[in-house]
Amino acid sequence: MPRHGAAGQNQFSFVRCLPAQPSQHTKGDLARLALDMQAAEDTVDAGPDAEENMFVPAGYTYFGQFVDHDLSFDAVSTFDGSVSPFSQRTPRFDLDCVYGQGPTDRPDMYDPTEVYLRQGAVVAAGTDRRDLPRDSDDLAIIGDKRNDENSIVSQIQAAFIAFHNKVAKEISSTRRR
Repeated sequence: MPRHGAAGQNQFSFVRCLPAQPSQHTKGDLARLALDMQAAEDTVDAGPDAEENMFVPAGYTYFGQFVDHDLSFDAVSTFDGSVSPFSQRTPRFDLDCVYGQGPTDRPDMYDPTEVYLRQGAVVAAGTDRRDLPRDSDDLAIIGDKRNDENSIVSQIQAAFIAFHNKVAKEISSTRRR
């Protein structure tokens, strides 16, 4: 098992920013915690549930998921605990979920000029709103496939791509003047 905060190249322990914990929890500790977290069966009623926060817009949930996907990705840990969780992302909002590792590493995400990101088909006639670019199997060609698992998060991803292209076009037109 790696030391607390141990890091390899392009991956880091999820807990490296936290103080080291000298003791580990036992399975009994975890079982008691699981029992404490059990709630009564949810019922259908007309009002909001006690745990709902009616003052937080739903968009925060989806934008938060988009941000989470940019900050963390763990492709190696298992549920049996045999592999410690490691993030293959940086702890910065560097948008590698949008840009990948750049046009050299992910040329499929960029148009041939390497200035613009590829976009998908127009989603509504008469608008410039576009889907994510897709391959022949209809899988999104993006830096993090998880951003295509939810339609709202995929729209946030598409908005970031459209914003990048609009800014790149504006910069390009400004330089030509």
